[in-house]
Amino acid sequence: MKIDWIAKLRHMLQVLAFALAIATIQYAFMPERPYGPPLVYSLLIASITWAVIDLGREFFPSSAKPGWPQARERHWAVFAAFGWGIGLALQRDPW
Repeated sequence: MKIDWIAKLRHMLQVLAFALAIATIQYAFMPERPYGPPLVYSLLIASITWAVIDLGREFFPSSAKPGWPQARERHWAVFAAFGWGIGLALQRDPW
């Protein structure tokens, strides 16, 4: 199994840029609150979810065409939703 780390890094940077955009939009709607908590929260959720999905694809056999995990292993993609919970738990100061 050979992993294309350049493609993984490129995709991770895209995900982090999207998380920054989300945090900025949140701040635009609540300018009286500090920018830090939404930023940390968005980055944690995005990076954990990216790692579970994108790296999970490398460790489970995928179907031929779509590249998604087959039957039983497909359930691991559902755990990406736990990125939210983990991000919430890692955030020190909830707003």
